[in-house]
Amino acid sequence: MKFIENKLKGVYMIEPERFEDKRGFFARIFCREEFEAHSLNPNVAQCNISFNKKKGTLRGMHYQIKPHEEAKSVRCTRGAIYDVIIDLRQDSLTYCQWTSVELTADNYKMLYIPEGFAHGFQTLEDNTVVFYQMSEFYYPESARGLRWNDPVFGIEWPMNKLIISDKDKSYKDFSAITAIDNKNSVGTNMDHTPLFNALSTLGKDEKWRTKIIDLCRDIEQELDLPIDHSVREEVTGPIIDALHKDVGTIKKVLKSGIVFEFKYRSKMARDFVMSQEVKPDHVWEPQTTKLLLYLATNAKHVVIGGAYFGDQAIIVAKKLVQSGGICHAFEPNKEQFAMLQRNAINNRLSNIVFNCIGLWENDKTTLRLTDESDDSRASSDVVVQKSSQLDDSTFPSISLNTYGTQHNIDRIDLIMLDIEGGELPALKGAHKYLSNPSDSAPNIIFEIHRSYTDWSNGLENTDIVKFLLSFGYHVFAIRDFHSNFPTSDRPIELIPPERTYLEGPPHGFNMLAVKNLEIIENDFFRICYDVSPKLLLHKDPSLHYPITELSIKNKKGNHKE
Repeated sequence: MKFIENKLKGVYMIEPERFEDKRGFFARIFCREEFEAHSLNPNVAQCNISFNKKKGTLRGMHYQIKPHEEAKSVRCTRGAIYDVIIDLRQDSLTYCQWTSVELTADNYKMLYIPEGFAHGFQTLEDNTVVFYQMSEFYYPESARGLRWNDPVFGIEWPMNKLIISDKDKSYKDFSAITAIDNKNSVGTNMDHTPLFNALSTLGKDEKWRTKIIDLCRDIEQELDLPIDHSVREEVTGPIIDALHKDVGTIKKVLKSGIVFEFKYRSKMARDFVMSQEVKPDHVWEPQTTKLLLYLATNAKHVVIGGAYFGDQAIIVAKKLVQSGGICHAFEPNKEQFAMLQRNAINNRLSNIVFNCIGLWENDKTTLRLTDESDDSRASSDVVVQKSSQLDDSTFPSISLNTYGTQHNIDRIDLIMLDIEGGELPALKGAHKYLSNPSDSAPNIIFEIHRSYTDWSNGLENTDIVKFLLSFGYHVFAIRDFHSNFPTSDRPIELIPPERTYLEGPPHGFNMLAVKNLEIIENDFFRICYDVSPKLLLHKDPSLHYPITELSIKNKKGNHKE
């Protein structure tokens, strides 16, 4: 058995060592002696299984307090799960931090979770079965839970379409739980709630908030952590989250002079606030922004589905002023739609057509945004059209074919789709434009995510890529930072689908589809092979660094995140 310690001390991924022959293989999955040798709790008081009918089922976050704390060993025996734990040991250096792993029936891995952790998971496939070994019996009086979307932790779940019990939905905020359970809680009796409250109080004053943000930027430049550890996620991010707990609307100015107002309730907002440059040239995903501006040159009609508060739409609309072009922005979230309009007014942009509806393959489908604490990742569910199903969260849809006819648009130059699983239906609804020849077909940037797309047979064999290939498109994965990070001097790196590295927990990235390859045959682009589209400076450099950055690092021998 292989014991691989997690970044959260005491947590181990346990992998069986297989003894294989023509019949298959044999492996141990539990050994008391080996558990004891690694200082793990080997006691097994009971074993449980959890059967989950539907993909997207979320259970958690559960734990027991003293005197009945429990260690768990968790395996997935059918299907797959995104397994999440939170460190609640108040004397731990990683207190309130979370981590996740993917456990599947095929990888045979087991996660050991020591006492003092909350645990939960989300199923990635239908009919998933999870097996637990528990070191302690179940005691209802000691059982506790944390809410899956508590902002104190900011867990990034892979799927927004949730199936969750009323009990798991109703857990109180973590600060309220610690106030109630402080004397009996996991770890020591130290209460960290005053620290969160103190940072929140400082955050209400813009002067002190700015000073602390500047300090956190310095920390990120100077603090070195081992590979696979992120300064942003483990150190500065939680500080910035607490700092903005009670902050309302935030204003930030780009290098170009564009002004953005936005709410602090997403990773996008956090990373925008924490931009290395006080006035960056983008809000989110720098290479995608750069690519959008490149493709929008001389464009007349650009469509952005999932415009949010305008992180890309406002920047593109500003660019389109030069060519007299129009940006058609679609954002069904009413609050974000209002913020999008506000940002357009603040920047004196009159070339945006605002649409508070969803893009789909037809005009008859009613949709609903899922309940998601990070509304930059909210997806759409199809609603059965009954009066009892219709409320303020539902909205109509339209196809791009119909929309274009209504607005007398013969040609769409560029389509950008970031609608959390709705990209393929939206593209199907634009087949009239996709059928155009290469000199008049739209260039397309779209998001793809493992939660909505099965790429187990290769990215080139996914439904959305095959759909675009059938229209004569050439498709590439875009290498980008899922953050705000300066990349103005770097080329845009593209990866052919069949040569894209896809390993790791469920994740997403953007892709580019063009019919005319001449668009990318210049020094503005670089074709790469066998690397990840996710640019991450705390991961394996050979897979996750920009090629140019890796060359610089190899020359200098070191790199600061």
